[in-house]
Amino acid sequence: MNWFFSSGDGPFFYPEQIKSLSWWPKIMDFGRGFGESRLPILWLEYPFQVIVKALSFAGLSWFVIEKLIWLGAWAVCFTGAYRLGRFLRLPRLISTLTAVIYATNTYALMIFGGGLIGLFLGYSLFPFVLVSLFGYIYKTLVENDTLDEYTFKDTIRDSLYNGLLMSVLCMLDIRIAVLTLGVGIFYTGFLLVTLRNTRAVRKIFRLITSAGVSMLVILCTHVYWILPSLQSLSKSFLADPVYTGSGMVSFLSFADFSHALSLLHPNWPENLFGKVYFLQPEFLVVPILAFSSLLFVDISKHRKDSGGSIKYQVSSIEYETKYVIPKTTYFVQFFALLALVGVLLAKGAREPFGGIYVWLFDHVLGFVMFRDPTKFYVLSAISYALLIPFTLQQIASAISIRYQVSLLRPQKRNFGGQASIKYKKIIPNTLYVILTTLFIVYWCFTIRPLFLGDLSGNFKPQTIPFEYEKLKDMLVADTNPSRTLWIPQQDIFAYLSKQHPLLSGTTLFQNASQSGLVNRIRTPAFLRDISVSGVRYIIVPIDIEKRIFLSDYRYDPGIREQLIQVLAESGLRRLPEFTDTAVFENPAFTFTRDVSLSVAKQESLSRIGVLLSLTSWLFCLTILICTKRKYGR
Repeated sequence: MNWFFSSGDGPFFYPEQIKSLSWWPKIMDFGRGFGESRLPILWLEYPFQVIVKALSFAGLSWFVIEKLIWLGAWAVCFTGAYRLGRFLRLPRLISTLTAVIYATNTYALMIFGGGLIGLFLGYSLFPFVLVSLFGYIYKTLVENDTLDEYTFKDTIRDSLYNGLLMSVLCMLDIRIAVLTLGVGIFYTGFLLVTLRNTRAVRKIFRLITSAGVSMLVILCTHVYWILPSLQSLSKSFLADPVYTGSGMVSFLSFADFSHALSLLHPNWPENLFGKVYFLQPEFLVVPILAFSSLLFVDISKHRKDSGGSIKYQVSSIEYETKYVIPKTTYFVQFFALLALVGVLLAKGAREPFGGIYVWLFDHVLGFVMFRDPTKFYVLSAISYALLIPFTLQQIASAISIRYQVSLLRPQKRNFGGQASIKYKKIIPNTLYVILTTLFIVYWCFTIRPLFLGDLSGNFKPQTIPFEYEKLKDMLVADTNPSRTLWIPQQDIFAYLSKQHPLLSGTTLFQNASQSGLVNRIRTPAFLRDISVSGVRYIIVPIDIEKRIFLSDYRYDPGIREQLIQVLAESGLRRLPEFTDTAVFENPAFTFTRDVSLSVAKQESLSRIGVLLSLTSWLFCLTILICTKRKYGR
């Protein structure tokens, strides 16, 4: 049985649609409505379609391709968070717990369940990019006290590597890439303030030079969408006040301060747009554990060496325990600050300090891309994923120290000092395993809808209904161009093509409500509108996921039946071969398609951009291969 991750915004391709994919960018998608510009998402859509076409050319079906993409993203998410923990010199068990928290928090689960493929891929790659970025910044500002050994060639090589990583991240989600750049700048400022750096001016200049080279790499590898976008910049959706007004920010600020602080997605667990749930009190433990990590970093605050031990002497027996290395200490302080910044921004225009977000949205160039403030959950997620395991480790160490010191006292004659020395490693490790086990039990309790089967979307993969495949076959066989109108909106597995573009009721009737649609269908203007729009088939979807026909966020089949009834009364002929899916035919229609000259020019520019982008990739990769080096250590 074929089942697919196609919920929400998740992609789905029939074999005929994969076959029609091009190796070149497609500026205008004539399979959607009256022709829909793909420029706003061409940075993701074009690489994605090339990968899908290449894998299909290799003999893989969409059933296999989407599993490779989604499950591969989960693997990258776990591995990236684990590598970041190891890069920060955290033990393997702590790094593993870091990966679990980062990959299974409510924000990660919601973007996967909603089918946000680009955002989820960017979220998964985010820790990998941080490893490279932090490594270069720390190496430049802290470890390289003399820059003579760090040559110009080293700078160019590292800049190209970071630039290519950021380029891939930009292809997945530009917003995550911007957040990554902001984290890098924030981390640079943090190190300059907290650490004493020699020759700071030369080091900062080297960082600026490296950032410039990396930005040049990003621009050169993204020419395929930048060139055509420059021509239509004035017509961009970003110029629409509906998208750029502060009212949109207030509308999309679903998370309040308590949700953001607790790393609780506002739509958890049903993931229904606009439905915000009350705070679940068990999530308050998450920020308490995370910010408690600050209580354990003073022990090595003023140490200058890279690690060591603290010695205790009780009853002439010396006891030694490791203290936190400074690099880890500074990262704990940094990620605590980063988590706080993420919490304050993730709530958007909500109080407290909601006016700051609105001001940033109105005055900071490019901040308009963060109309949905929940994107800042990424900062809190990575911070909490590192801080919570650190806190558990330090609690275990503190308990073990007190226990072992108590064993060294003279009155504990049954054990003696030798017993303490023997178990000095077993005790803290055992305690940490116990605390980790308890935390995992608690963590599973917080995300229990995942195990109880209460999560929807991609957590409940769907099979293609027989009538949807039958409808697809009918449209493929129909060589007469016409549009299909899905009322009120398209369902997952809806077929579209250049021959039969898909038009939704929300587009044709300007987001009319359910009752508004019913009233519109009852008017004589309805048949005239669909005929002029070139609509031959009117389809009322099955609503596979029970997310279309809703009344107070609950599925109401009566709404669908009413819609079918008024369509039957409008004079349209219902096709008897479809029983579950209501398909009506409009015999009188006039199909037209307009192709502007600007679209042809944009496609020419995009093709030139593809060649330039490929050349840039080959050039950068050639240099990296010729100067091979191990990164992220």
